[in-house]
Amino acid sequence: MSGTIAKVKPSLVLPAWVEGGYTKVYPFSVTPDKKLSVADVAAIFRDHYEGTEFDLTNGPAAGPFGDPTRYELNPDQGDTFNLNHYHPQGAWERSISIYRCGMMWINQGRRLLPDTVGGICWIGLDRPAANCLMPFFVGVNKLPRKMETMNLMEFSRDSAWWAFNFVANYATLKYSYMIKDINKLREELENKAYDAIGKIDQNVSIDDLTAFCEKNMNDVVSNWWKLSEMLIVKYNDGCITDEHGIMQHIGYPRSWLRHVGYFEGPIKY
Repeated sequence: MSGTIAKVKPSLVLPAWVEGGYTKVYPFSVTPDKKLSVADVAAIFRDHYEGTEFDLTNGPAAGPFGDPTRYELNPDQGDTFNLNHYHPQGAWERSISIYRCGMMWINQGRRLLPDTVGGICWIGLDRPAANCLMPFFVGVNKLPRKMETMNLMEFSRDSAWWAFNFVANYATLKYSYMIKDINKLREELENKAYDAIGKIDQNVSIDDLTAFCEKNMNDVVSNWWKLSEMLIVKYNDGCITDEHGIMQHIGYPRSWLRHVGYFEGPIKY
């Protein structure tokens, strides 16, 4: 919680460590230091405590390429929801953007506009750090089929969720590299949506609103599938392949090699 507060109200200095799982050191709510945009709120959802002592993209557990994913259900896992009885031998930090997140949404109300166009639900599928927000107005009369389709037992390109889940999982192979490609595309697509939203006439029809949202979603999902294919080609066999087909061998970071004992390994046979 202190990480979230630090992002919206940095002027309020709170301790990172507290006594007990039911601490009252943190306030129930705070007033942000500045008005938050949709992008500001999304940045909170996508946080792995980067830049703090709890940064999940650093340290041995992040592997050679800074993967913040920490899977749960370790050997000592017990009743994690009962802090009076659960006394683990160890634990991972619980990031805000967590691998098992199915979706995120940010509800935006613009009070000076009619309800149908003033209310927007920005939806991001799968884990926040590797998804892209897509706007859906309150006034739409239906959701695209791809947004409503998700079957964990059946991979499908007709499901928007699977596009984001595939990219997020694949990115764990070389996270510090792939997240840059993900962020670049996401910034491009989200900025395009922010700009388009601001230009929509307040008297637009319900059908036109619905059509806009579906077209935007199709564009985002299509680009995300293209991103998945690009990542497979670009980072094939541990290399980085450029647009000219030249494969650059990047190996592992020296600090990680030192930590895992590479330099103590056999060099003679």
